[in-house]
Amino acid sequence: MNVMMQYAIMQNNKLSSLLSPADFHLVDSVFREISGYELKTFDMFKPAQVSMMLMLIQAQKVNSSELQKYSGTALDIHFANVAKKNGTSVTALETMEQQFDMLFNHFTVEEQAKQLVEMVKQHDTAGKFSTEMTTVYFDKDVMRLGELIDSYPAELTGNMDYMLKDRNVNWMKVLPDLMKTGSQFIAVGAGHLPGENGLISLLRKQGYKVTAVTK
Repeated sequence: MNVMMQYAIMQNNKLSSLLSPADFHLVDSVFREISGYELKTFDMFKPAQVSMMLMLIQAQKVNSSELQKYSGTALDIHFANVAKKNGTSVTALETMEQQFDMLFNHFTVEEQAKQLVEMVKQHDTAGKFSTEMTTVYFDKDVMRLGELIDSYPAELTGNMDYMLKDRNVNWMKVLPDLMKTGSQFIAVGAGHLPGENGLISLLRKQGYKVTAVTK
């Protein structure tokens, strides 16, 4: 079993036990409509994993025409490959275990189940958010991306500070010393950049000059 599966699978529980029969039927119907799979196939997975699958598949479907313009390797994998090819050392800001623990264990499975049901009930709203966020991302409008993230319905995801703000604060404990060692290429997700608690603002508060590079 790979590392991710160790975090994503429930050992002593089932999705069908966490959800009421009515909610399980509701989630199953939408899950089948979007993914083509029956929910019972993923009965051992934590609700957070099912939520992520739904979001990813729905995003790929509603944004298919836009995403088809951008084929190739994902950016994080691309940069890792370039670093390996050039013999450049890479410093991870987090371990895989820390990331999986955050994704699958921050909320209890009961809380995750409530968020999953709410996401299914509002999957049209989630789809519209996905489309707008994709457009804004490719437009490179970082500030608008931050506004969209802030306006995302909290009942679908819970408080998102643990995903963005808290990680940014933790990274700012590492980045200054790292940058003292020489010029650095620092790659993070776009959602970590905007806002009062975004990396751009936090760097400026520590006296760094931050400017956009467009070419």
